[in-house]
Amino acid sequence: MTPKGTRPPHLRVVDGPRSDRSPLDGIIDSGGRELLDEGDPVAAETWASAILDMFERARWQARLDGMEAPPFEEALLEGCRQRHDQRAAAVAAALGGVMPPPHDRLAATVAAQLRRDVPGVPEWAGRVGLVAPTRGWLISDVFDDQASLVVGFRQEGAPGAHAVVVLVDNNLSGQAKDAWMAADLDETVATWKASTDSHMQMAEVPIDETLRRLRDAMAMSDLWNGDADLRTEDFAQQRALIWARLRRAGLTGDRPNDDDRPNDIVVGEAERATLVGQFMASPHGSELPGRFRGVDVELLARHLVDLRSDHEGRPLRWSPTVVALLLGDLVPRKVLLGADEAAALPEVVRAFVRFSAERTRIHRTFVDETLASVDEMEPAFLDRIGDPAAAGPAKAVLAALQARGVDLTDVDAINEALQEGVPMELARPASENRPPSKKRRRTVGAPEEVVASAGIAPVLARFEVVTNFYGGGRKLTQTGQPTLADAKELVTLLGTRDRIDATIGDRTFKTQSAAQLPELGFTIRWALTAGALRKEHGKLRATVAWTNLARKPLDRWTKAADALPSLGPLAAYQANNRYRDPDEILDELAPEILRLLRAEPMPFEGVLDWVCDRADTDYEWLAPYMQDPKYRRLSLGWDLDLLTGILGWAGIVDRVDAQVEPDRYERDRERLVGGTLDLTPAGRWWLGAPT
Repeated sequence: MTPKGTRPPHLRVVDGPRSDRSPLDGIIDSGGRELLDEGDPVAAETWASAILDMFERARWQARLDGMEAPPFEEALLEGCRQRHDQRAAAVAAALGGVMPPPHDRLAATVAAQLRRDVPGVPEWAGRVGLVAPTRGWLISDVFDDQASLVVGFRQEGAPGAHAVVVLVDNNLSGQAKDAWMAADLDETVATWKASTDSHMQMAEVPIDETLRRLRDAMAMSDLWNGDADLRTEDFAQQRALIWARLRRAGLTGDRPNDDDRPNDIVVGEAERATLVGQFMASPHGSELPGRFRGVDVELLARHLVDLRSDHEGRPLRWSPTVVALLLGDLVPRKVLLGADEAAALPEVVRAFVRFSAERTRIHRTFVDETLASVDEMEPAFLDRIGDPAAAGPAKAVLAALQARGVDLTDVDAINEALQEGVPMELARPASENRPPSKKRRRTVGAPEEVVASAGIAPVLARFEVVTNFYGGGRKLTQTGQPTLADAKELVTLLGTRDRIDATIGDRTFKTQSAAQLPELGFTIRWALTAGALRKEHGKLRATVAWTNLARKPLDRWTKAADALPSLGPLAAYQANNRYRDPDEILDELAPEILRLLRAEPMPFEGVLDWVCDRADTDYEWLAPYMQDPKYRRLSLGWDLDLLTGILGWAGIVDRVDAQVEPDRYERDRERLVGGTLDLTPAGRWWLGAPT
């Protein structure tokens, strides 16, 4: 979605040569030197915008620490005025191009004064920020999950035009989340047009409309400003520059203007009711009541329309991402459903997706992608909808009232129950098939043995390798895999069991892609899920949040451990194995296995006996070789061995007193046999068990 093309050089703030000067002097010296060498007003804007982002982050940290932040911008401008030299004039000119209120007038005054009084100030200093918007484009995917706004600008005194590109996420209320500068507008547009992705659509949009869309996205991002992890560092560094250009274009509002937004953003009560009625009268909705007798299908459809209308304002827009958000989060958190209603809801979603597709004329291929996501999410949804821990506050209160026998259709009965002041608690599910209850514990003050146990977990060493390796960013392939050269180097650094150019008998099978290296791929997926790495513009890079936890190993370990359940250890490990079913049996049984170990250590073979018994009870075996108990136990034993290994990498489970034997299938390798499985101190703490 976001090819960057080329961009002007990024000017970084570096420490000044003299350590006895103030930090502001250091900024003026280093920044001024680079600005004078650069001689480009657009690069000067970029530098100043990054400086303002640095000040903003310092302010946020000060607030978190309960401190008052000094007026950085005013102090820096006054420092420039007092210095009264060329470097100060260059810094003031750069700040004058992007400074927001209330310091914009001071910045303009200081910049003008220094340009007038300081000899030798470069000519470009008077042109910083003097840009005019020219043309605009909107690039979106067919589902409209995300859109990129490309805005062309012409710099006064410079040939050609450059572009500001902003990524807007409609699943996050339409907020801007990434931004960058492209040095050549024509080259950027040509790059987009050359894309062969069938999901992408591109159209030129009137510049006024493009700017309004950009303003709304920026304003929405500001409303979500506390959730900085949702946006990239590039966006934060370009934020002041983009707002400065919007203000020059006359768009000064800090919040989205409802008068300028599409009519379907706010969906009224009458429109919602009409839409539900049309769905129920359609071929897609009319057949559902007969299939789900005793279920109020119309009410379920109304829940879907309300959630889509409230969350985004476009109830007819559906995509795989929308389905995942709805079934994975919104419905379990907000909607109270009975067992029969919960079982019917995925089918109602499928019918509503088809109904919406006819209205919006989405191609059948893309409709099938959305329907496939319903199939994928249905098992997790049915598990999560009955989990009290997933409920939001309002749903939790309603569920507690319902558990006490209060009629939820009787407003007076609800008010009376609430006025009684009786504490309400959700009953835990009676089913023993749920994951072990894990009470979240504070990492501060954790027992020393827990901290020590977490600190030696292999996962932290592995994540240290991959975060150091990817650091500021390395390119991925078009399929999102590490390059083969990087993969080969990482296999060596990590010491994984992956084979490069494996030899079997007298034949050598060349490794053609990182997708053929399962342990490496799993490690990277794990690091992404835990927040140690992130993908950005076709690159993989380490996150600032992970770097900031360098002195908090238990916090890092907790993030890694918390990532495992949602990752699905075996499913993630076998992600590129076309011979594996995506629903791994051991992943489903893993929570119960941990519950068994929480009670007491168990022999590996004893756990395998339990797994085989559960698998025989819960599943019907269709594959001939799995119908033989001997081969079934062998297959499940391999999977339990892998799961145990992953839990060992995580530092959750120890396998003690296991015997090392030659691997019967890979002669030059060894494998563990037998032994006892026990939770580590960190694993017991993580699961909420006594340590």
